[in-house]
Amino acid sequence: MNLLDRLKIKAKLMVVLGLTAMSLIVAVLLAASVLHQKMMDERIGKLRGIVETAMGLAQALDDEVVAGHMSRDDAIVRLRNQMHAMWYDGHKDYIFVLDMDGISIANAADPKQVGTSRAGLKDVNGKPITGSFIKALTTADEGVVDYYYPKPGQTDPMAKVSVVRRFKPWNMIFGTGVYIDDLEAEYHSALLHLGLAALALLAIVMTVVFFINRNISGSLATLKGRMAKLAEGDVTVAIDEATRGDEIGDMARAVQVFKENAQQMQRLRDEQEEMKQKAEFEKRQAMADLANAFQTKIRGIVDALAHSASAMQTTARSMAETADSARQQSGGGGSLRAALRIDRRDRPACRAGLDGLQEGGGRGRAHQRHCRGARRVRSEDRRSGGAHQRHRLSDQSARAQRDHRGGTRGRGRKRLCRGSKRGQIAGQPDRQGDR
Repeated sequence: MNLLDRLKIKAKLMVVLGLTAMSLIVAVLLAASVLHQKMMDERIGKLRGIVETAMGLAQALDDEVVAGHMSRDDAIVRLRNQMHAMWYDGHKDYIFVLDMDGISIANAADPKQVGTSRAGLKDVNGKPITGSFIKALTTADEGVVDYYYPKPGQTDPMAKVSVVRRFKPWNMIFGTGVYIDDLEAEYHSALLHLGLAALALLAIVMTVVFFINRNISGSLATLKGRMAKLAEGDVTVAIDEATRGDEIGDMARAVQVFKENAQQMQRLRDEQEEMKQKAEFEKRQAMADLANAFQTKIRGIVDALAHSASAMQTTARSMAETADSARQQSGGGGSLRAALRIDRRDRPACRAGLDGLQEGGGRGRAHQRHCRGARRVRSEDRRSGGAHQRHRLSDQSARAQRDHRGGTRGRGRKRLCRGSKRGQIAGQPDRQGDR
């Protein structure tokens, strides 16, 4: 079994073909041998029938002798004449009669041999012919002897087979032979026909084996190549052998299953890759949209901050101008009220700046510095207003003391009270502003 496993299908088929050829040769030889034996048996059977006929004539003559109708010598002469007249197969074969001592009694092919001893007769190979007849009938009543002997009128010895039987009443040998050259010719002709038939059958077997080998080996080689392509990732290869109904078709259908699985895996990979690309595109798109939205929002914040900064600069300049104007016109008291008015007017701008600071980050710090500057201006105005107020109160107190010393104490006290009330009234807006 291991040897068969190492052989390829082609080698196995060649082994089968060789065994088939050997079987055909053996069959032809056996058939030819059987045919030859059958032909020999037919010939021997024919010879046996002729000998029995001749012995039947001798038996009839012996009956006449026993009956006293003739003498034995007359019966032998009559038998000789009858044997010389008995030719068959186109006057080619004849009957011969010998006694057990080898003396010729009758021979149609060569009547001159009658009365002579044929005991020393041998064929070309040195085989004793008459001696073989006598030897065969010593222990049996019938014998078959083959030898080489020339045909009548010829000198070349030919293969011949003779059937001899012993006629016990007269102790004689009756025999006839047939040349088997025609039998050999028929045998060789039959052997030739059998050989040609075997060759034709072998050629048919070889042709069938060739196409079977081509079908199997070619299909397996093709399937192997397609499996190799499938292993390399080519899922477009067509498995045509899947339609076969033999074992190769079963293999091809199994490969078809692998192909379909590979195609499914390829589709899944393509879908995953497509989903990945789509996700990356959507991510990039979302980032771009987010960046655009952020940029738009920042641009709006920057624009709002720029607008607020411009408004604050305008407000700061207005506040500075108003403060300077208030100092010049009122000498201090009026500047506090102007500062309070500026403070109230500046609060919306400061709130807008602070909102922009929360939204815009560092870009709102400049606006915060402007708001702090405005608060410092208000604080200075408040300090200036308080000092001015304290100066007025000091002047009023000194004036009241002088009036009191001068006799006008009551009037100075009233003025002092009025001045204090006015100072308290003037100080209330500062405390509200501080709130």
